[in-house]
Amino acid sequence: MFNNNKVNMIISLLCAIALWFYVVGQVDPKTEKKFGDVPIEFINEDSLTDNGLAVSDIDFDTATVTLEGNRADLNRIDKDNIRITADLRDLPKGTNTVTLKATVPKEAELVSTAPETIDVVIEDRVTESKPVELKFKGEAEEGMEPGDFRISPDNIQVAGARSQVDKVEAVVATIDLSKINETGSEFNVKAVPVNKKGKRVRNVTLSTRMVNVECKMLTTKEVDLNVETVGEVADDIQVDEIQIPEKVVIRGEKGYLDEVDSIDAADVDISSVKETTELPIEVYLPYGIELADESENISVKVVIKDLASQEFEISSSSVSLNNVPDGFSGTMEEKTLKVTVKAADSVLESLTAEDIALSADLSGLEAGTHSVKIKAECAKDVSSIEVMPDRGEITIREKE
Repeated sequence: MFNNNKVNMIISLLCAIALWFYVVGQVDPKTEKKFGDVPIEFINEDSLTDNGLAVSDIDFDTATVTLEGNRADLNRIDKDNIRITADLRDLPKGTNTVTLKATVPKEAELVSTAPETIDVVIEDRVTESKPVELKFKGEAEEGMEPGDFRISPDNIQVAGARSQVDKVEAVVATIDLSKINETGSEFNVKAVPVNKKGKRVRNVTLSTRMVNVECKMLTTKEVDLNVETVGEVADDIQVDEIQIPEKVVIRGEKGYLDEVDSIDAADVDISSVKETTELPIEVYLPYGIELADESENISVKVVIKDLASQEFEISSSSVSLNNVPDGFSGTMEEKTLKVTVKAADSVLESLTAEDIALSADLSGLEAGTHSVKIKAECAKDVSSIEVMPDRGEITIREKE
């Protein structure tokens, strides 16, 4: 009896194992599978262009699709086999809700799309010209950098919604430094619209997607820079410091560089400077020579500061009384006058009370006491001079 039960148990176990292998190997049950980050394709965008409109913003550019089907079939599907479209035909300005449409392989059935709809913002379409800028990746050998550029086109038309086009600072073409040689290289480089931070701007189109660039690897050299400043700043400010670069880095083919030991520049006029600023230097470059990257924006820095002031106490007895009427004399009441002078530091260093002349004009006055304006002058180059109080009591008497 015991032996029969043991045999039955073994037979039952073998049947179960056989059934499991049959289900797994022969039967393919239906199941569900999610496919994430499926890109959304925008169709009929040309109808917006025809209406002078463009896409400004979208809240999603990918979606997740859930499919149902046999496990074996689903395992043979990837997101490249799934198409999700958003139809932009004749959308008006403003925010529009657009339903997504998913097209899936015939071996599977669509269960859901998430999200089912997206918001698309439409604005007026504009076109603006933006400069092409070169960007490099990798590192050049020490003492070498690319130059002698020929870029075509050097400006590209950027079209799209106004808010997006306004973000575009430039169109960048990136070149691998390791592929540039000294005899000359030519590249066809993809153009990418970027903002001020160098990030790509989406939802704009370019008049051309490729930029042709010719360049070569050049040698760099540091040489003397000959530049002078001319002019004077306004009287109410003073120059604290003028920072003039003594050297400049240039680049070119070695044969041209060997002939250059210094670079001349145009005089830099500082007369229009009203605050601390940097003035660009215009250099005179010989044939075959360019400014290296580190000297591309070379400038003279003019540091400005306010005028200093100094106060002097001068007795009223020092005031010269001019144009006293004939036969009369004049006297000023005794008091201390405060004289404030504003000037550059170099002037104030040597300025004394003896350099200041105070006077009062008594023209046309008769006998009696009068309040008269006190005038201050200085023989040195000062910006302003003030007297407090600026009037004095003067008594005019007939001479005995």
